[in-house]
Amino acid sequence: MHANSPRVSVQEFVDVVAVVDLPSGAATFVSVGDREIGVWNLGGRYYAMDNICPHQGAQLHEGWVRDGCVTCPWHAWSYRLASGQMEMGDSFDHLDTFATRIVAGRIEVGTQPVKL
Repeated sequence: MHANSPRVSVQEFVDVVAVVDLPSGAATFVSVGDREIGVWNLGGRYYAMDNICPHQGAQLHEGWVRDGCVTCPWHAWSYRLASGQMEMGDSFDHLDTFATRIVAGRIEVGTQPVKL
């Protein structure tokens, strides 16, 4: 590789759960390193995002989802699952999101945040 060539980062994935165990509308979470990542199934589309609300630490996978946003179960802060963007106020720009994929009937989540 030439010294000025860009580095290509290879995304690593971790196994989360069987597709059949996360039906549409359901959510779960997984620990990846020191991060807790929530995983949601919205009609067969899988989303992964930081699971801890930065306000006071609630687990977002326990919140409710409407129109592609998860709302914190403690104080109703809302985040868009596709981008991690906060839907109200501007205290926090966004939460990290992670790639998802299906391999052999299992949901896998990327170990590094998606770059916006």
